Amino acid sequence: MNADQIKHMVDRFLMWPLPRNFTPDNGISYKRPNYAPNVPGPSGTNLLDATQAAAMVRHMVDGLPTVNAHATHGADEMTAMSDAFAGAWLYRVGDPVEKRSGSSWRGKVCGYYWTDLTPRGYCVESAFERGSVQIYPEAALRKWEPTK
Repeated sequence: MNADQIKHMVDRFLMWPLPRNFTPDNGISYKRPNYAPNVPGPSGTNLLDATQAAAMVRHMVDGLPTVNAHATHGADEMTAMSDAFAGAWLYRVGDPVEKRSGSSWRGKVCGYYWTDLTPRGYCVESAFERGSVQIYPEAALRKWEPTK
């Protein structure tokens, strides 16, 4: 993580609007003044200044594991990832799918991807060419019922 990213995190932390149910500990109290409802409440913190917040963020990111986009995952890891995505994603790892139109592709979901243009994309391993994988946005796929 570089200095600009840390500064961005510190700035965002210090301007974060505190929730209405904010209840600090250690005897600190806060009573919202009688502002009009459209006037924003407090933000950030009066417990840390920007230099201290930067030290806190640096402490948080020290030793942060790197994300390797090309890492391979075992079946257990992909199942756990599939379980985590289950509420928002239509297909899970192992589900048989096929392309809706155009060239034919049938196989099973073996992973996920997302980009700015594709909020939900799937990696699909071919049912016919072992190890051959294509990626498709969710809208390009439908459930497939392989013949037994």
